[in-house]
Amino acid sequence: IGGFTKENARAHIDFILEIGNRGKRSVAIDIKSDTGREYFGRLLATADGGDSWQARDLPLAGGTFRGATTVGFRPDGLGFALGGDLAGADAPDAPSAPRAALSADGGLSWSTPGEPALAGAVYGAAWVPRRDPATLFAVGPGGMAWSPDGGLRWAPLDSASYWAVDFASPSLGWATGPGGRVVRIRMETQEAPAPDPVRAPRSGDLVIVGGRLFDGTGDEARPNPGILVRNGAILALGVPLPGSPGVPPEGVRVLALDDHHTVLPGFFDLHAHYAVDLFGEGRVDETVVNPVVFLANGVTSTFPAGEVDPAAFDEAARAIADGVRPGPRIHRSGPYFGTARPGWRHEAMTPDSIRAEVRNWALRGVRGFKAKGIRPGQLAALVDEAHRQGLSVTGHLDSGYRGSVNPRDAIAIGIDRVEHFLGGDALPADRSAYASLEALDLDDPATREAVRAQIRRFVEAGVRFDATLTAYDYFAGRDPEVYAPFHDEMGLLTPYARSVVEARLPRPPLDPFGRIYHVKHGTVRLFVEEGGADLLTVGTDHPSWGEFFSGFAIHREMHALSRAGVPNAVVLRAATVNGARALGLDGMLGTVQPGRLADLVVVVGDPLADITATRRVRHVIRGGVLYDPAALLESVRGVLGPRDASEAAWWKGSLRLGG
Repeated sequence: IGGFTKENARAHIDFILEIGNRGKRSVAIDIKSDTGREYFGRLLATADGGDSWQARDLPLAGGTFRGATTVGFRPDGLGFALGGDLAGADAPDAPSAPRAALSADGGLSWSTPGEPALAGAVYGAAWVPRRDPATLFAVGPGGMAWSPDGGLRWAPLDSASYWAVDFASPSLGWATGPGGRVVRIRMETQEAPAPDPVRAPRSGDLVIVGGRLFDGTGDEARPNPGILVRNGAILALGVPLPGSPGVPPEGVRVLALDDHHTVLPGFFDLHAHYAVDLFGEGRVDETVVNPVVFLANGVTSTFPAGEVDPAAFDEAARAIADGVRPGPRIHRSGPYFGTARPGWRHEAMTPDSIRAEVRNWALRGVRGFKAKGIRPGQLAALVDEAHRQGLSVTGHLDSGYRGSVNPRDAIAIGIDRVEHFLGGDALPADRSAYASLEALDLDDPATREAVRAQIRRFVEAGVRFDATLTAYDYFAGRDPEVYAPFHDEMGLLTPYARSVVEARLPRPPLDPFGRIYHVKHGTVRLFVEEGGADLLTVGTDHPSWGEFFSGFAIHREMHALSRAGVPNAVVLRAATVNGARALGLDGMLGTVQPGRLADLVVVVGDPLADITATRRVRHVIRGGVLYDPAALLESVRGVLGPRDASEAAWWKGSLRLGG
């Protein structure tokens, strides 16, 4: 245990042991020293009772007398790690670093929120149990402070010295300090919130009975044995429901399904654009309506794959994690690395500057990075530093034409995932990838073998492939089966925004993209046939111009993969557990198993027989909270976009964001 003083070590060690006794999850704090690098506080976590451990650097300075002194998690995965410099701000080489870090995903990633409103290091902290919004108290020699919004904003309460704080109930807590000080903290009773038509209450166990279960671990569905959800996680499968027959015990909610329902893990969209361009004047990231639409379609995890406006994602991720508004888990990507980022200049983005940016974004809690328009030396620095931080890199690459990077070379560099096309010798460097793809002839033996050789590189290196089939046909002829309407998507727009969008329709089809769409069907089928099934992921890549929206695109993408000849079970695993593995989250998400977070989707029909059943979403569960998809979509009808011309400037990225 590092970073504790003699006076408060006992209290904190007891607290850690108490956490460790909750099921099989335990956590501890250590200080990591890596010669030649900065010192960071480090979180060690186990999900299997201590048989194996994972470490993640915290965005808190470490070293002698520095680091995290207290850590705690709510059942929904919201956690804190607080600390500082126990030797005092005037100590030699005292770093200027945050004292507080927050996690929204059970400690897998961390960001730095507001600073506690007390002087010096934090010695103790605690969540107020069963209180929403999340409420957090922190104490130290410099006083006591509290945050009513999960650590984003802080207010001081007392300037006296304290060692520890904890709560016995939502209304009663205690803080202790030097000289025998014991202080009682009383919380005012919260008014009962108005009934929420969108989601069911958080409290109590949830048991899901009936229907069939595709748990993501194999190719088959089976009768649902009964899923017990408690505190945001899947506690057990197949546990008989207690109580009298047909009468659940008090505090247990039962979701009873019919035989034609199928339960699946929540969907992962690994190329989930929140970007919209309603005026044809540059993208903006819309993070109020889009999260609701993703969730209503069963998408419980998103990776933006390049953020246009990272500040918008800062606010959205915090609001969703704190339960202020509904949405999927946003596994942050940070901004693009390459010319896709407005203002990117190759001459300024040296390997050293890229490494510095990676470290900065790692401290802000991203899960990975996206390269687009990047050069080989820059990609090598990005991949190497991301891996040092325990993060992954994906790329929209090219053929090697004009200094770009062919996926073949990116695999040699160590990239983790490739978007759109496979690359290799079938894409020669004397012309762009798009020019080659449009004319790619898979019936030609030499071309087919070149594609297969490239697929073998993927399989041997364990590099994942995000095909994004449908991204191209939005701009082309639109396969009538895949793009058949199943919701009034333009109904999300305000009347004014809808008039702007409709004035720009129909968009003339781009025939080259139509040819690429059909060529890619053949390449993704080969990818699966050559052993890449477990490396295939699902991303939609649809920055919306207002006719279609990203949240619905997951169903079109799965349908297109099925039509390409990919077995439906492989498609479903690509959209669930493979996505979780790609982000290193498969220990918590992606399958329906005890110990996983309760992110589930219930659809009407059997998607193993008919993949379009995924479009008929009946229930969505994220972190144990049950949502009504129809109510979610109704809550944002007519909301997206400017209400009149006076609000149009915000929606023009070329004005607001410079591109």
